[in-house]
Amino acid sequence: MKQHTIIAMGVLLLALSGCANQSSQADDGDTSPDSVGSDSGPREPVPPLPSDSDSGSKQKVDANGIPVFDDCPVVQAKDACADGWCRIEPGTFLYGTPEEAGVPCSTGYNEWPPVQVTLTRPFLMQQYEVTQAQWEAMGFPNPARDVHPDKPITWINWFEALAYCNALSEKEGLDTCYDLSGCQGEVGTGCPTGSWFYDNGCVEKHDNHDEFVPGLYFAFGEVHKYPRRYDCPGYRLPTGSEWQYAARACTSAATYNGDISPELRIGGCEQEPVLDPIAWHCGNADALQVVKTRKPNLWHLYDMLGNAMEWTDQQNVGLWLEYDEGTSGPLTDPIGHSETAPDGVFFKAPAGGSFLMGTCLNRPAYLFQDIALGRSSSVGFRPVRTILPPASPKKGK
Repeated sequence: MKQHTIIAMGVLLLALSGCANQSSQADDGDTSPDSVGSDSGPREPVPPLPSDSDSGSKQKVDANGIPVFDDCPVVQAKDACADGWCRIEPGTFLYGTPEEAGVPCSTGYNEWPPVQVTLTRPFLMQQYEVTQAQWEAMGFPNPARDVHPDKPITWINWFEALAYCNALSEKEGLDTCYDLSGCQGEVGTGCPTGSWFYDNGCVEKHDNHDEFVPGLYFAFGEVHKYPRRYDCPGYRLPTGSEWQYAARACTSAATYNGDISPELRIGGCEQEPVLDPIAWHCGNADALQVVKTRKPNLWHLYDMLGNAMEWTDQQNVGLWLEYDEGTSGPLTDPIGHSETAPDGVFFKAPAGGSFLMGTCLNRPAYLFQDIALGRSSSVGFRPVRTILPPASPKKGK
């Protein structure tokens, strides 16, 4: 994904204003196949997670012998997943790079310092990345180049992922999480298909100047209807903490299948015995793959690593989570950096690695940085929804 156009875009996009609401009442049934399977600076010290080792007992491990966090529900109920959605129970884990002392190929960039995070609310997460069939069933045109109904939808920017979430909320009669009334353009359209400038907000190079290609679905300003993302009753993108918590499934190793080889290089595309069974990465795939064709994590979530990266609702401004929250850890229900960029051009944190990304970067702790307008053949998404307590009955007069 090319990032060299981003700075020039920031100036150019000042001329933009206005993303018409996109919604559809079409069905989004489960069409997927059966499964087979630094800015650095002084920080407050990170308090350790509560540990059984404090009482003299051994480190907790899961059924496969992989270390896990205490105060995290390692085992999900047998009926936790239904109709392509999984219920994720609240808990405490170590956000960031707990393996940072010796993580192979750690870049030091887009690697968050560890901090204890507690999520207090259960949530539903789609069991796999949104497929092209699901996307089309919502009435949106399919912009993907690698067209297949059971492959993840890609070539959609962050705002288009929000539009899908809103459409899903409307379909189920839930309040939407995003105000997209200020958007211009149409979802899934507006960009040429034959050149590299389909990436990074549809910018075309003319005489060494970047020019915006009209029609992109985009809005300036704040689009969140709920300042605390967890309060929204409808479908939305996961916060960075929710995504990483779900991807780790309580495990504290480099991946939810264990630690990867210390010999891996940052940009290397190599086979990796720990990663290969659970993720499509550049060492075992040269294209996007059908969803649910690698082994899931303990919470029955597929493709949390590899295949397509996934848009999250977390800004990536190159700082650590505690700084973005304005407080030192431990943190409870964090959302990260929440200020809207003055010129409307801001960065989000796609997570999980992809089939295009170096083998060893397909880890929960590594967050990519991409402009919210950007499109890519390797970025998709999966929605979540907070499970809110039932409303108290109103008392009669």
